[in-house]
This record gives sequence, C-alpha cells and structure tokens, in this order.
Amino acid sequence: MSDQKAETKPETPSEQTDWHRILGVLFYDAFEGTSFDVKVEFDVAVTPKMVDIVIQAKKGSLPFAPRVADGIEELREHNLFTFKSHQETFTAKTLEELVGYYSGYLKTLAPLKKKELDRELVRLFAISTRRPSDVLDNPKIPSTFVTDGVYDLEYGVTPMRLIVINELEHRRENANLLLFSNIKGNVQYGMKEHQLGESKYKSLIARLLNRYEEEGDKEMANLLNPTEDDVIELWAQRESARKKFLKKVSTEDRLEGIPTEKRLEGIPAQDILKGLSPEQLAELTRLATQKPTQNPEN
Repeated sequence: MSDQKAETKPETPSEQTDWHRILGVLFYDAFEGTSFDVKVEFDVAVTPKMVDIVIQAKKGSLPFAPRVADGIEELREHNLFTFKSHQETFTAKTLEELVGYYSGYLKTLAPLKKKELDRELVRLFAISTRRPSDVLDNPKIPSTFVTDGVYDLEYGVTPMRLIVINELEHRRENANLLLFSNIKGNVQYGMKEHQLGESKYKSLIARLLNRYEEEGDKEMANLLNPTEDDVIELWAQRESARKKFLKKVSTEDRLEGIPTEKRLEGIPAQDILKGLSPEQLAELTRLATQKPTQNPEN
C-alpha cells in the first residue's frame, strides 16, 4: 500500500471525530498514573470550537510524563493536539486552525485563572497520518527535521511540533500512532506490539480497523485476523526475547521461590544422583538405610 494513496471523499464531521476519539482513548492509558490529564474534543471558545485533544498537567504536580511516541515529549502544563487522519488533508490552513485553537484556549482559561495564561505554558502538536508536503515543502513555513517523522515548525505566534505517522520508526513507543497509518506494514507492526489484538485495546483496535472496512479497504481491515505466519512469527519473537532475558538472569534468581519438589519435578532419579557430591550421596544412603524411630507408646 502506497503512502501516496488516492484521495477519497471527505469525511463528515461525525466521522472525523471518531478517529480523534480512538487516538484520545489510547492517550488516556499512555498518560495514566502520570501528572497529566487527557481531554478529548476540548471546547476552546464561547461558540462551539473543539480542539481534538488537550493534555493538561494536574494541579500541584510537576509536568512529568513517559515518552508516549517520538515527538511527544517535553510536555508543558497545557498541550493542544490536532489530528488529521489518512482521509484528511493537512495544509497550512490546519496550522491556522491550531493557532486559532491556541488563542481560544488562552481566552477560555483566562477567566478561570483570573489572569492571562502564560503563553510559555502552552505547547502545540499537529499529528498527520500522511506527509503534508504543502507544509513541509513550503519555503514560507520554516521546518526543522528532528528525527524520523518528527519536525519543528515555525508558524504564527508559537512554535509547533509536527508528527507524521507514516514516517515514524518501528519502535514500541510508536505502536499506538502506527495503528493510524494507512501503510499496511506500519499497522501490522502496531498490531504485533499490541500482541495481535490480545491487549486491553482489542475493541478499540477492532473499531479502528472497522473504519478501514467501511472505506472499502479490506486488506487493512483484515489485519485484525492474524494469519498463521503472523502467529508463528510473533511466538518466535517472544521465544527469542525470553531466551535473551534468561541469559541475563542468575541461576539463583531463576529458582528463587520455587519449592524443592517443584525444582526436581520431572527429573529422573539417576540424573538427580549425578549432581550430588560423594558426601551428599553418603548422607542420602545413611538416611535411606536408617531404621525408623520407634514410638515409645507402641
């Protein structure tokens, strides 16, 4: 499947928000237990104007979060995200909208904080499934390459971080975002990192792939049902990882907490005897030939 996929009919507003909600729910878990809250479709104006996702630092907490994906790091107290799926076009107008969300967000929070919010506390993120050539190849929008799929843009009153899903490296941290790619290999990698649908996100992943089926993309939709080769490859990867891990663990640590009878279970008696020293064999012989102690009352 090529990244340069033919344009399809525009999505209706209800269809667009579905993609954002799925991404938002994945973010919920990624930031669970951290000092940040995730809010989906956050109202940033008096009139209805929703930014796709907002990640806010919890009150009284230092802004600290795990590396959710390449490019999503160094979060500030307030982080605004806009997302364009493979069915949507990411253009300079998208950046204008994000700046508009930013301005509306500042005005929305000002009455709550009784003062204007420090602009340095807000960071803008734009996520696009496909490479937005109209933006990255535009000389009027300076961009800096950070790493595969990650760019810093200079646009408007504040810098922005752009993340291109189709260009992200295949790494565990990127698995959630790669599920939103329209390139089969990327989605397959994301699926395998989620253990082929065995994760707690099974229903969300099914919902995501069902969207592909609705769009007539059977090849992508069928990724939910792994082939025999997929399963064999996954188990081979797990077995390889298990063996590498065990090589780093000492024998004492491996056996810790395992009862003696369990340790010896299934081992032939002759093999057990081979592992005993002459002193241990003599003691074992003595115990085996020792007469049981008589009970005085009998």
